[in-house]
Amino acid sequence: ASGMNAHITKPIDVELMLRTMAEWIGPRAEPLSPAPATPPVADALGTAAAIDTADGLTRCMGKLELYQRVLRGFRKGEALFAADTRLALQEARWEAVLRRTHDLKGLSGTIGAHRLHRLTSALHTSVVARNSQAAEAELEEVCAELDRVLSEIETLLPGS
Repeated sequence: ASGMNAHITKPIDVELMLRTMAEWIGPRAEPLSPAPATPPVADALGTAAAIDTADGLTRCMGKLELYQRVLRGFRKGEALFAADTRLALQEARWEAVLRRTHDLKGLSGTIGAHRLHRLTSALHTSVVARNSQAAEAELEEVCAELDRVLSEIETLLPGS
């Protein structure tokens, strides 16, 4: 009814996005083959507890250098999330909290920080409802998990 044929959610799943686009852009000669479960370059980062590097790398089309740039950008962009968001919440600047929460939710999904993504989704819901009591409690959980993720990025990208 609104003129939309499909919807692609965040975090972006590149394979799904390409399949969806191919479905609506035009006919395809043959079906797309499924992506490999784990890109071979995932081993270059090792494993992590707070970050599913294989998933994050898949979202970056298996390109290790791109994934590392995304991780660096996440680290830089989210380093002040806790302080900024706590202050905005205390001052009832709901739009600022909503914007920061929305961004963190999408980015955490993109890098493969699944628990952070789930916690931030719950916080986002409370912020949309302007439920300050729930938002404050959820913000503490988000900040604790964000600290784990940022520490893990330091381990994954030493010296950069």
